[in-house]
Amino acid sequence: MQGNTPIEYTEKECELRKPVYGFIILLLLIPTILTAAEPVQVIVEGLEGAELKNVQAALAPPPGLVQDGQVNQRWLRLFEERVPERVRNALEPFGYYEAQVRTSLAVEQGVYRLYVRVEPGEPVRVASVKVAIQGPGANEGRS
Repeated sequence: MQGNTPIEYTEKECELRKPVYGFIILLLLIPTILTAAEPVQVIVEGLEGAELKNVQAALAPPPGLVQDGQVNQRWLRLFEERVPERVRNALEPFGYYEAQVRTSLAVEQGVYRLYVRVEPGEPVRVASVKVAIQGPGANEGRS
């Protein structure tokens, strides 16, 4: 068994190892490359659970907003203007009919972040339901 003697490589052995080191560095950089930020991000605040998921789905950036890595400014402003209506429509199935929505747009390190602050308000709750059938079939099925 050898002591703590350093390993020495010949010049040829060092040359053979260079491609291996380059490959290892490339493998280490791949996660960084793959997780590069989208040029437009929509950040929703004030909601959670199913309501949040529904609003996020309604606020998916439309196709064409980003082309060849460039954000279409006019399209982005139009998208931002339509956010409150989209949020309210996405919350209606949960009984929220008077949601307050505020938006702000920030550019941080080349990434456009559209912040959407939602105050859903109180949901409408149905206390009871009464169904009345009118017309010629009103008496059908009664014994």
